[in-house]
Amino acid sequence: MRSISRTTQTADRMERYTPVAQALHWLTAVLMLTAVVLAWVFMAMPNAAGSRFALITLHKSIGQTIFFLAVFRQIWRYRHPPPLMNGRFTRWEACAAWWNHWLLYAIMILMPLSGYILATVAARPSPYFWLFYWPQPSHIPVLAHAALRVHLIGQFFVYAFVGLHILGAGWHVLVRRDGTLDRMLPSQDQKPAESASFHPNGSNRCTDSQTVVPHGPAVDR
Repeated sequence: MRSISRTTQTADRMERYTPVAQALHWLTAVLMLTAVVLAWVFMAMPNAAGSRFALITLHKSIGQTIFFLAVFRQIWRYRHPPPLMNGRFTRWEACAAWWNHWLLYAIMILMPLSGYILATVAARPSPYFWLFYWPQPSHIPVLAHAALRVHLIGQFFVYAFVGLHILGAGWHVLVRRDGTLDRMLPSQDQKPAESASFHPNGSNRCTDSQTVVPHGPAVDR
């Protein structure tokens, strides 16, 4: 395994995600919260309620937007590798972060896809933000029921993965106090940024994570 060099990080001179990655992260978070709340609201409404279809359309449109954002974020991540994990990360924390990251992306792709399949093959399409309709496949009841099952079960994975993500952030903010959350926040330092070394794309995974020495450089294992 090739050697990885990095600059020593301090609380106020931390390697951060790019502004675009930060904006996409928080935009996705807001959209996911909105989609969940909308689902709770229209599921509690009578089927004949006049505004129910509008809420469903908005829910679907936001979900499809999350899908495209998730795909774009992966492209952006490939071209702009994320910063090194903070030197205070232990191996189990790095492993947990890697798994939670990719499981979140998997569910952000699976839920909109299952929702789209459910709506289209059940002959219940909705316009994308009232602008246009996506291609409509044939009415296939069996596939619609399968997509419904995936979508209903998938919501609990959304709650679990997002909850773990928030718990992880809280752990680093309240317990470790290591500035990990700052990587996803705009820098308050007006000085020119120091040069930073990054992992090649994908090498922040727990199987490739470095042996962690608090406040020290990363060492390959």
